[in-house]
Amino acid sequence: MKTTTVCALALALSLPLSLAASWEDRTRLLDGARPDAVTIEAPALPDSPELGGIDEAPAPEILVDEPGQDAEALPEDGVAPRLTPFVRVARFLGLDETQRLEWRELLEIRHAAMLPLRQELAEDKQALAEFLANPDADPAIGGELLREIRRTKEAMRAVHRHYLEDFEALLDEEQRRKLQAMRATARLAPLLPAFRAAGLVPPRS
Repeated sequence: MKTTTVCALALALSLPLSLAASWEDRTRLLDGARPDAVTIEAPALPDSPELGGIDEAPAPEILVDEPGQDAEALPEDGVAPRLTPFVRVARFLGLDETQRLEWRELLEIRHAAMLPLRQELAEDKQALAEFLANPDADPAIGGELLREIRRTKEAMRAVHRHYLEDFEALLDEEQRRKLQAMRATARLAPLLPAFRAAGLVPPRS
């Protein structure tokens, strides 16, 4: 009977949204495995475009600018350096030096808060994979692991949300408009290949 429950849990976790329209569908599948099957809590709603990828966010050292990257003149070899994301974003938004320093601090705070949460999430996911591989595992353990993963992701969302709020507080009105425009562009980006294929937007240069 435990084998049936474990298989049902594995199937419920792997079903695409087209086959399981809601989390309730998945929990009903689990409940049908046996009468005393553990009830799995519903996960939080998917991240907004501004919150996506929080568990794979880069560490701040990847984003921090490098000496000389803001210099307008080309180096002696005539080849412009590859700008870091930090510099590219700062230039696009028009951040001054004070804003850049405060942004670096926010990145460091965010990274320090996210690091243990990402480690905890990785450990719980590994434990869940081991649970699914064990046909004799206690179903209650799987339910608790899923709840713990959900709690950790919610904590990560909260950290990231505070980071966004603090970052936006650094910006003036024009910089906020630029940020909103970039977010709108990011939401439309998945549609570009289809529009290019239809000849409705210019191809990549």
